[in-house]
Amino acid sequence: MQKNHKILQLTINDTDDISILSSLTQDCLLSLCDMQYIKYDKILTMIVNRFCWEDIDDNSYIDGYNRTHTALYFNNIDGVEMRDMDIKNKDATHNLLAITYNDILNIISFDFSGGGVMRLKFFKSSKLNCMVKDMGEAWPSKSKPSHSNS
Repeated sequence: MQKNHKILQLTINDTDDISILSSLTQDCLLSLCDMQYIKYDKILTMIVNRFCWEDIDDNSYIDGYNRTHTALYFNNIDGVEMRDMDIKNKDATHNLLAITYNDILNIISFDFSGGGVMRLKFFKSSKLNCMVKDMGEAWPSKSKPSHSNS
């Protein structure tokens, strides 16, 4: 295990926690081959390559940066929609910028660099149910993701 990295494990049952999930998964990398939607069971699972923002102290480079594989599990999914994402190229890597929740439409949106969007629609009568867990050890990453202000 990388120095200063603690395994992340949390459950999200409240839409207010989506902003926490978004900050923890910002700049994670996702390939569609690492995602599965099971319509019958109403679940979506994905494995992402997550940058460990929580390991950085005051945005400084102390002992290096970390990445880890993280599982995300969403329950009570009524549908998955994608826009500007090549679903035929399952090995393409998508860089997650943010996760947001629309309480009027009951949709969680994943916004990716390059304009791609994935939307998870929840059943109106269901409660948000998401589990997030790091899988295995973190590994060193030489650089920290950065964003232009343009």
